[in-house]
Amino acid sequence: MADNATVLTGSVATGKSTVAGMLKEAGYNVIDADRISREVFKIKEDEIARFFDTTNRQQIAAIIFTDPRKKKKLEEIMHPTINSIIIEEAKKLELLNKRYFIEIPLFFENYGSYPFKKSVVVYAPRELQFKRLTKKRGLGADMANAMINAQISIEEKKKRSAWIDNSGDIDRLQKNVEHFIRNA
Repeated sequence: MADNATVLTGSVATGKSTVAGMLKEAGYNVIDADRISREVFKIKEDEIARFFDTTNRQQIAAIIFTDPRKKKKLEEIMHPTINSIIIEEAKKLELLNKRYFIEIPLFFENYGSYPFKKSVVVYAPRELQFKRLTKKRGLGADMANAMINAQISIEEKKKRSAWIDNSGDIDRLQKNVEHFIRNA
């Protein structure tokens, strides 16, 4: 299973979605775990509301990035369904016998949950992640740091996988994605 799959991962604000868009433009199928997560959130909304007393995604994000116990509970509610949908979509794409990508932001944090062997990390250094979160997304420094710290460090992820550098401009990123496609 998943012989044609490559997981596209990284950390918050490294540019995974931008790279996924470039891969789609290049003709590849991309399974989007964030899209699936939003769908599962709607399915599990009642259960989430019972635990968090809200279904506001921004409020829940603020809670889980500061409370590991609540983060774990949300993962217990959501991840089994997310995982099974990703695997079902991957099975369908395997039948095409073409290379495809699965954008899974927390792949290494949930290592062992998926049957995929190949991965590529979208890399941007921590300082750039922080800048993107505070300047482009308008988050405060504490929330930006909490989000970055809630994940395995980007430097550690870079050691575990092939990687695409996204520390430059969009043209440089496009060239790096094209290089990755040609050489991977």
